[in-house]
Amino acid sequence: MKTAMSFFAFVAVACLLAVSAQAGAPLGGTYTSEAGQVSHGRHTESFANDGDFLTLGNAINAASWDGATLGVQWSYSCPDISSTLLLADLVNPVTGDGQMIYKKTFTDGTFTMNGTGEAWDGGDATYTGVINFYSETTTIIFASFQRVNAVTNITWSGYFDGYEYPCVQWAANGATLGDTSDGSSLPAGFPPFVNPDDCSLGRTNGIWWQDSDVTMTIYGCTIPVEETTWGNIKALYN
Repeated sequence: MKTAMSFFAFVAVACLLAVSAQAGAPLGGTYTSEAGQVSHGRHTESFANDGDFLTLGNAINAASWDGATLGVQWSYSCPDISSTLLLADLVNPVTGDGQMIYKKTFTDGTFTMNGTGEAWDGGDATYTGVINFYSETTTIIFASFQRVNAVTNITWSGYFDGYEYPCVQWAANGATLGDTSDGSSLPAGFPPFVNPDDCSLGRTNGIWWQDSDVTMTIYGCTIPVEETTWGNIKALYN
């Protein structure tokens, strides 16, 4: 009888652990700043060369902003520019007024999200993950051939660590608030400039943005895995 009770106790604990392991994943759904579920944010783009946010190797550092503190709800770091493409040149060749529109593609990056008390709270205090796609469509506004402002549409996607397998898609709008090309320094209350390789600090040149209109969608997905054939398995033992 004692052996049987021990067995059933073991099964109960194992089942509880299995349920707990599955209960922590973030809840699927679409969450927006308009509905008050996702905070607006701020982000910086460090310059590889001062004054040029179209340079390969420029790196992003972003965080939620509640009016007093960065990163309470979400943050993401270290996507860096791998390519730029001019989509449209709408600058008047005589006056120098108009717009130029670029698509910027980035590689790498990681994200962190608060869990406790959020609309997507599935039981874990914090969620982390990897960004596998990041792109911005950036409109640069010129007056007399001088850049005076810029706006950007941000899109990225990724997957959460440790779950089988929820993914995330992110969209937001950004507007520049300043940059170092005029001699200004990064103000307090913005994520620091980072290097692309390891997210370390040290860069002093870049641009800073205000992010709004955030939409985050968490959904089920499948991460491809490499198939292993019976021939591959046998080859391991030859």
